[in-house]
Amino acid sequence: SFLFIVALNRSLRESKFYKDKNINEPDLYDYLDLVALGTICDVVPLIDLNRAFVYQGIQILKKRKNLGIKTLIDVSDIKESPDTYHIGFLLGPRINAGGRIGQSDLGANLLTTEDPKKSYEIATTLDSLNKKRKSIEEETLNEAYLLAEKENANEIILVANKFWHEGLIGIIASRIKERFSKPTIVISSTKNIAKGSCRSIFGFDIGLAILAAKQNGIVIKGGGHKMAAGFSIEESKISELKNFLISKFKSSKPNFVQNNFIEIDGILSANAVNEKTYEEVSKLGPFGSGNSEPKFIVEDLSMIKINFENDFLLKVLFKNSSGLYLHGICFKNNKEKVIDYLKNFKNHKFHIAGKLSCNDWNKQRVIEFIIEDISLTH
Repeated sequence: SFLFIVALNRSLRESKFYKDKNINEPDLYDYLDLVALGTICDVVPLIDLNRAFVYQGIQILKKRKNLGIKTLIDVSDIKESPDTYHIGFLLGPRINAGGRIGQSDLGANLLTTEDPKKSYEIATTLDSLNKKRKSIEEETLNEAYLLAEKENANEIILVANKFWHEGLIGIIASRIKERFSKPTIVISSTKNIAKGSCRSIFGFDIGLAILAAKQNGIVIKGGGHKMAAGFSIEESKISELKNFLISKFKSSKPNFVQNNFIEIDGILSANAVNEKTYEEVSKLGPFGSGNSEPKFIVEDLSMIKINFENDFLLKVLFKNSSGLYLHGICFKNNKEKVIDYLKNFKNHKFHIAGKLSCNDWNKQRVIEFIIEDISLTH
């Protein structure tokens, strides 16, 4: 869409439209924050031109030029300089919350309004809807996990329930895919017509597979890209679609790489978990689909203190053999394993795997290590 607007703007300029109409030509650079928002939230690979757009878009977003985004950042209580994490996990879900369980036009209205009062009203409404969405999502996700466990023997996980909220099936598909490291399809149905949302892993183009299913008359309509897709289908053909996608997956298996492991880019000493290292790593960004954040191992750490910040976040203070402290954090998806290790082997030393993070709070900057896996020192 943005490239089309660029081409259209150039054509209007060359035809002297702006000059003849005495209209100021728009500076499209100022709209790259919206391009970054859409690119990240749609899980588009951050490579080539997409990566350049997102990088520049984040710089625009930091300038807080868009009133709606600025207001939503404040309502979301984001204190740090926003990056791909804030866009993908804090701003995006709130903007999408209206379309998932509320009014679908709230997000668009927020991003286009120039009225501060209206902007604040919409932002607070979206924030409230997002909290409601999280509550519904938690209940749905627990049900979906149980069904996914039964499907785990298959190459592709497909789960369905006619009572699931249609606006949440994309999120549920993402969560299941993350847990089981398999392409996942989540389906909700209404009046014999079901709607499905798909999330895939590197090596299997789910968008192409759904397009093939459409060409074979299995789905009514559908499409997407390599990592995500959506479709509509008659309930009676769900089983046929499952078999079709499993067959497609098997035929693509020579190009498939199982990704339920962490690919490590290097080993860091505890004293290298610092601001200088963080800044050097950040130069490789922006990070996201297609441009993964570098992962590291920090070895031989002793646990000093563990603190549960909330239901989603765990903080751990480590110390190495030289007495240097390291601040570790762990989010919900990996928390259970980390807690088990720290409780059962609290007097042992650990290796931790994960990535660097920067916590700017009250004008203090702390470099933290996001723990994605943990093991005992042998």
